[in-house]
Amino acid sequence: MRAFLEAALIRKGYPLELCARGDEALACIQRKAFDMVILDVVLPDMDGYEVMSRIHELQPELVVIIISGHASLDSALKALRGGAYDYLRKPFGNQELLTTVENASRTIQLKAENKLALKALRQSEEKYRTLVDNIPDVLAGISRFGRFTAISGNAIDHYGYTQEQLTGKRVIKCLHPQDRDQAFAAFRESVLTREKNRPHLRFRVVAKDGTHHWVEVNISHSYDDKGHYLHSECVIRDINETRKLQDELVRSERLAATGQLASFVAHEINSPLQAITVLLHTLEKQSDDKGITEKVGVIRGAFNSIRATVMNLLDLNRMGNEEKQATNVNAVLQQTVELVSGYLKKNRVALKLDLDPSLPKIFASPRQLNQVFLNLINNAIQAISDSDDIQQGWRSRKQMEGQITVTTRYLDKQIIIRIVDEGPGIDADQLANIFEPFYTGKKERGMGVGLSICYQIIDQHHGDISAAAPETGGMVFTVKLPAEKMAVTELRK
Repeated sequence: MRAFLEAALIRKGYPLELCARGDEALACIQRKAFDMVILDVVLPDMDGYEVMSRIHELQPELVVIIISGHASLDSALKALRGGAYDYLRKPFGNQELLTTVENASRTIQLKAENKLALKALRQSEEKYRTLVDNIPDVLAGISRFGRFTAISGNAIDHYGYTQEQLTGKRVIKCLHPQDRDQAFAAFRESVLTREKNRPHLRFRVVAKDGTHHWVEVNISHSYDDKGHYLHSECVIRDINETRKLQDELVRSERLAATGQLASFVAHEINSPLQAITVLLHTLEKQSDDKGITEKVGVIRGAFNSIRATVMNLLDLNRMGNEEKQATNVNAVLQQTVELVSGYLKKNRVALKLDLDPSLPKIFASPRQLNQVFLNLINNAIQAISDSDDIQQGWRSRKQMEGQITVTTRYLDKQIIIRIVDEGPGIDADQLANIFEPFYTGKKERGMGVGLSICYQIIDQHHGDISAAAPETGGMVFTVKLPAEKMAVTELRK
């Protein structure tokens, strides 16, 4: 049989290595790689099925053709179940042998080609995935049912979600509640009108941590031959920083224009006020009537209120003129709290100070910082005292208090001041406008310049001020001031 196999295969150009025993074949396979083994079931030293099993342990991809003199179906099934490529029953002719070997050779070649193609495909996918994950935009696929089918890995950098967390999630659930109707209407219209592309859709998405991000979405739709909608692909660009810069520019221009207008109005009001001051003073000196004196006092109180408003208007156009010096932020806060201590007691509001003793001094205007802190704390007191819950509590329990917490921390070369109150908070649509001049949420008092002045002062100090309204209620104002260590020459200046 070996001579027959050798003659038939060598004639066709197949290189061979002949082994008479099973252990010889296994030793040969350990020394070098082969493409195919033709194995007789009956060997002098061991069973052919055992040899095949050990061959597959050594080279799992090796093709094995079993030959046997047994004509039973069981023996053929045993060979195939053991991993044989094919089964030849003795006696077999030359053509049957060559056909089986050629088929096995084509299978081996196809496997090799598939392996190379799969490797190239994986490399291409990896290259594509690396490219997609490293572009700044997020790429996403959306099913006809409005769910994410795929999303690029950089979504976690932008919004905190992994690919697994977003895949299968309804897209509408990721949008800001106030933008969902608008986004759905634009999407629906583009599909109904069979648009292939709908660019420059802008709305807010909600990140995993609850923050809102403005995005610009370019979306492409796919349809079948009958025009039925199939799915969409979209490119999501985060424009949060761009939006902030645009808002900052608009706010700066508005503040500049407002400051000039306010300055003109304040000067026009200031002249009559000076005359009123003189007349009130004269009236108080010349009148002995106690009733008139009391009424003059009421008029003076109203006048002082008007004068304070005029000063606020003038302050809108006088930012940056204050002399700066080495300033201890904690000390400024403590002085501010002393100033409002009576106002706190009057409104039964507790104030807790949590000050970081490691704060470095910064180059700043103590008076202007005091003005910022005073404004923020006064606003917090008013918010708490105006709260319906607090008012009802006072009626039922005299000991009930609202609380304001003021903290300072030194992190990443910044001094961070947080002022947190337990008031009712404000709506999200109001939050975006509270630093605008003349915008106020106080229905009965306030002209709406306090926070815009705070914004300008902090901006003049190259810092940042922001506001947040937690879902649990209250307000959180955060002031960040740069705290690079100052050289001695700067301190002397």
